[in-house]
Amino acid sequence: MRKPHHEKALALLKEVGHAVQTLMRMHGWTVHVLAEMYPRNAQLLGLNYNRGEKICLRLRESSDESAFLTRDAILTTMLHELAHNVRGPHDDVFYHTLQALTDEYTTAQRLGYWPGAGFLTPGTRLGGRSVPSNAWERRQLAATAAVRRQGQTGGGTRLGGAASSRPLNQLAAEAALRRQRDARTCASQQDMQEILNSTREADVVALDDSDQDTPSGVARGTYDDPILIE
Repeated sequence: MRKPHHEKALALLKEVGHAVQTLMRMHGWTVHVLAEMYPRNAQLLGLNYNRGEKICLRLRESSDESAFLTRDAILTTMLHELAHNVRGPHDDVFYHTLQALTDEYTTAQRLGYWPGAGFLTPGTRLGGRSVPSNAWERRQLAATAAVRRQGQTGGGTRLGGAASSRPLNQLAAEAALRRQRDARTCASQQDMQEILNSTREADVVALDDSDQDTPSGVARGTYDDPILIE
């Protein structure tokens, strides 16, 4: 059964897919299906099944299925799930990948074009601004704080930023807490089947690696029978 405001849910999926499509193309990734999920576990935010065969995102508040999360928050989850195309466990390899993807994305937003790929098309900027919101930046920086200590010079959100002067035991504790938090917000094997079953009738967007800038999808498409925009 469809949830209320499914047209808005589909529009959000298309916006998020559009925002990362160039990034995916640059890395040679294909996400076959992008779908909404609304699992019983209120902490779950995303699922990447089989390294991009299907990515499911929470679009709505867990306490109110009529209230939507911000696009910035959903994009944060999408970048996290794309990082799972490279690495499954939440370890240093994963967080290096996530940081690099975040850097590429935020750099493109700041410059107005994708270095090596061309200019941004209208509607891809977070919140309509040329840089991410402070809340979005804080969440990303917190998620990658332990990785940043391994860098040598630099600042901002670049991978390999300035090394931290905090004690190593404090950094290790922060890294452990980050992994625990992300383990709660990513779907486990136990959650996966429930989510995959529940999203088979959900609105979906079909993404591909063609030269089209707009992900395919319409309001009545389902996982079993996606209807593509010609």
